[in-house]
Amino acid sequence: MKSMKDHKYESLRLLSVQYNEMKKVLFSYGHKFTNDVQLIEDCIHDVFLKLCEKENLSTIRHMNVYLLRTFRNRLNDEMARKPSIADISEIPSDLLRVRSDEACLIETEEAIRIENAITQMMACLTKRQRQLIMLHYLEQRSYDEICHLLGISYQTVRNKMNQALKRIRDHMDCFSNI
Repeated sequence: MKSMKDHKYESLRLLSVQYNEMKKVLFSYGHKFTNDVQLIEDCIHDVFLKLCEKENLSTIRHMNVYLLRTFRNRLNDEMARKPSIADISEIPSDLLRVRSDEACLIETEEAIRIENAITQMMACLTKRQRQLIMLHYLEQRSYDEICHLLGISYQTVRNKMNQALKRIRDHMDCFSNI
């Protein structure tokens, strides 16, 4: 029979493996919400430190889903605490670069125009609808995965996604310059 010390050691070993597998996924996921690299890294570490304190990791059935959900919640909490003042460091560097070639300039203007249109479209959605759109279309997650990640029912995901797409279609006349 394993002692409590052996059980804890085994849990920490498994957690170490999980950390190495998931840190890039969590980091990439965090970039969907913020460009603050330090905040993302801190939240990843906080999640795993909290897991280290957990008595029995075997009670967690879907570890990857649990990690993504816990990380998202931690990141949301931290972002809510920070003032939402955008600074120039959060603007992608490729948008700040001056391009001399006319073709590159046209390409950049087109990309900015499309990005602005997408930003306007996303702004007409609720926070939850934006989250669903990002998970489904940008991260290419299935509705089932989204259910597990967000802790909501399949029908709720379908309803919210349909509402989001309907709202985008209803506001398409505002975005006719795409």
